[in-house]
Amino acid sequence: PMSKFFRGTDSTQDPRFANKTKKLLASTSFAPILSRTPDLAKIHLDSIKDWVSARITALLGFDDEVVSGFVLSQLEAGAADLDPRQIQINMTGFLGDRAGPFLPELW
Repeated sequence: PMSKFFRGTDSTQDPRFANKTKKLLASTSFAPILSRTPDLAKIHLDSIKDWVSARITALLGFDDEVVSGFVLSQLEAGAADLDPRQIQINMTGFLGDRAGPFLPELW
């Protein structure tokens, strides 16, 4: 008789479906300043919007409002669980190897 249950493994047991972000956090080198989380209550995000936009433009060579908005939205959204290392990993898709120098400057 055939079993009524599926055999095999689920996604939590199969290493092919492991948490890729966790692996990137472990394998990427980060600047020491990124180990600290700033108090966002003391930071006025409106005051750094122009700097973020100018710095992204300098790094990419053209004005990219999407990338600037992405940086600012991550800062606005994650007040309690803000992890600058996670932001660097997220920014690597847009900035490539320039994300490493950008995040310590932002911090």
